[in-house]
Amino acid sequence: MMGKIISLMVQDTKLMVRNAIFWVITVTLILIVLSVHFLIPGDFNSSGQHLVSWNLDTVYPGITPLESREAVEESVRKDGTIGLIQEGDTIILIHPGLSEKTQNALMAALFGEPGDYNIRSLTLRQNTGIIPENIRLAPVFICFEAVVLGFLMAGILMLSEKEQKTIKAYRVSPGGTLAYVISKALVFGIFGTIYALLMAVLIVGFDFNWPGFILLAFVSSVLFTLLGLAVTVFFSDMSNWFFTAVLILVINMTTMVSYSAPAFSPFWIRFIPSYTIIFGFEDVLFGAGRDIAQALIITSAEAAVLFAAACALVRKKLLKAGRSMT
Repeated sequence: MMGKIISLMVQDTKLMVRNAIFWVITVTLILIVLSVHFLIPGDFNSSGQHLVSWNLDTVYPGITPLESREAVEESVRKDGTIGLIQEGDTIILIHPGLSEKTQNALMAALFGEPGDYNIRSLTLRQNTGIIPENIRLAPVFICFEAVVLGFLMAGILMLSEKEQKTIKAYRVSPGGTLAYVISKALVFGIFGTIYALLMAVLIVGFDFNWPGFILLAFVSSVLFTLLGLAVTVFFSDMSNWFFTAVLILVINMTTMVSYSAPAFSPFWIRFIPSYTIIFGFEDVLFGAGRDIAQALIITSAEAAVLFAAACALVRKKLLKAGRSMT
């Protein structure tokens, strides 16, 4: 079994690097890194973030009052909101890493000129440095550029195997379903992890939770690869597959809204796989105060379910069905 898996992995790697889509994704990765550093400003308007408060003298529209200071701090730490707490004539701004310029702009918009109030800033991060907002986009780019590599490439290679009739030769080989699915999951899990690491280092640098990042990147890449296999078995050509693939990616990308504006967090969005992944990457890159173990457990459980589904569908739709037709 292991020898067959390794042989298939080598074959899939060769096919992947020969495919033009792989190089388009590679060039896109480079362009994203350049855009983060040279085009996207490090300090853009953060007004889309949800505001919470405790003990303010005045009720302000758009600011949700909470029951205690601890509740405000918990909201900032876990949901990425911005908190406001009043102590006498001092307003404490509690935030997940806003730049000084953004803090001043926000307070001026809410309370007027700086001379009208006293302000104290408190950053709730495990690493206390201010995170530029272009760098804070790294989890988004990693999730929807590197991690989804397997979803796209696994689907494209499967369609290529169908169109070139090479899958017929595999049907009569002793490889079987497990070797087929595992080899693709491992190949794109490894390449997705490499791409994710490249993006993380080139955007964020070297100071992050490497073990947690590698584990999350690998499991997430495997998850999307298995999703790609499970979906693609129902299609025989690129034109029919493309629309469904794009739709699935768009659904997963809706979680970017919750990441950028935590106030938007309906219950259903938490069931989208990328929701856990994107916030997991935020934690391992910036120390956002969440439990990375929880993200790994949830993502691994989803990957296990998709592994079973992919094996069943590949056996029924791709290998067994095809064998019965020959």
